[in-house]
Amino acid sequence: MDLANRRAEIGFMLNRDYWRQGLMYQALEAVITFAFDTLKLHRIEADTDPGNTGSLALLEKLGFEREGLFRERWFVNGKWDDSVMLALLNKGPEDI
Repeated sequence: MDLANRRAEIGFMLNRDYWRQGLMYQALEAVITFAFDTLKLHRIEADTDPGNTGSLALLEKLGFEREGLFRERWFVNGKWDDSVMLALLNKGPEDI
């Protein structure tokens, strides 16, 4: 979290046994509401593997927009992986 710039990064993991039950959607929705309404953040960012279609779909369902592709950003398991950056902006009336 970067309070001076009113932004934060979000990340999540969920045991595969609980996928596709709406649990992560509900959890992220609560975190986003807290971040915007209580913490008064302006921006939440998510950095995701381009092959993680489930996470990308979830973030986009929550209103996140893709902003860019970072080529070979992470070195994972002996190889370079790309990363997709998404962000959600607070467009509430109190966001000044």
